[in-house]
Amino acid sequence: MPDARKMNRLYNDNYYAYLQSETFKCIYEYAARRIVNTGAKRVLDVGCWTGMFAEALLSCGFNGDYLGTDISDAALCEPREKYKTDQRLQFIQHDFTTDVQVGRYDSIYFGGIFYYIEDKESFFKKFAEECEPSVIVIQDLASTDLSFLADIKCVEKDVKEFNLPLNAHGSTSRNARQVHTIKLSGSKT
Repeated sequence: MPDARKMNRLYNDNYYAYLQSETFKCIYEYAARRIVNTGAKRVLDVGCWTGMFAEALLSCGFNGDYLGTDISDAALCEPREKYKTDQRLQFIQHDFTTDVQVGRYDSIYFGGIFYYIEDKESFFKKFAEECEPSVIVIQDLASTDLSFLADIKCVEKDVKEFNLPLNAHGSTSRNARQVHTIKLSGSKT
């Protein structure tokens, strides 16, 4: 499970700085287009870190309401400052492994968090039931086991893989990412 203190420490040590690189922009923009093209007006971003996905949504023409959440309050300082005058965008510290209750959203974006979740299927279903989105986009390590998605009842599913250069830590295990798009269209999982 993710730990707020650990994630704050990793943020302060710039451990995940590579996620803000030009290299990662192609992933954020691809995922943002998947959501914007549905006509979504309310987007929930779980694991928003420093707001890179919010930036991608805006660059793709998103003009609805956005709630970015992250377990790391330290990481949220950047997007809170950057978007402080945009009333459509909110950033809150929240641990969704303990509580989902956030309301209804047209779309949900999970940014690299399933790697940290033990019971991935229950976590996914909790969001699908509580938020009733029409589309869910998951961006995570290609090595993260998301096999439960095969059994999710939906209208359409697809996955796109991105093979990236080595990250700042020289890791070869973290350079392949996948973006899964699950169109639920109001269907129950």
